[in-house]
Amino acid sequence: MKVVIIFDSIFGNTAKVAHAMADAIKTNVDVKAIQVGQFSDEDLKDCTHLLIGSPTRAFGPTSAIKQMLANLDRNSLQNVKISVFDTRMAIDEIDVKILKFLEKRLGYASDTMQKIIKRRLKKQSVPWSSYIVNGSEGPLREGELQRAEAWAVEQIQ
Repeated sequence: MKVVIIFDSIFGNTAKVAHAMADAIKTNVDVKAIQVGQFSDEDLKDCTHLLIGSPTRAFGPTSAIKQMLANLDRNSLQNVKISVFDTRMAIDEIDVKILKFLEKRLGYASDTMQKIIKRRLKKQSVPWSSYIVNGSEGPLREGELQRAEAWAVEQIQ
């Protein structure tokens, strides 16, 4: 089994989540966590599980993640289980009505990544998870790295 975790990170929170996931599963499988800018198609050779993570920026994933998803080879990922994750603020805890309205209409990074994967790669089910950061830049809330570790283990079973 080979797991590849591709991520982008602005303030370092999504990178921490990706590396925590990799550390949680590395004793059982071959795993590699790759910053999206360092990713190449060769990294997916013999991949069985692909986890893709992005911070939520303007209610979606980063442009680098969107570009990477647009360039993935559909044929090489037919038998690969794909899951997505994001980091985000807790909009429901902020008393700004326009943000709550936009969140309901546009969603988060995971929502957009799921849509792209379903449409472009023809995957019917794309599991997802989100991890909360304090404020807009973080740090991650207490317990989020442990949740990420447990989720990663669940994805490869």
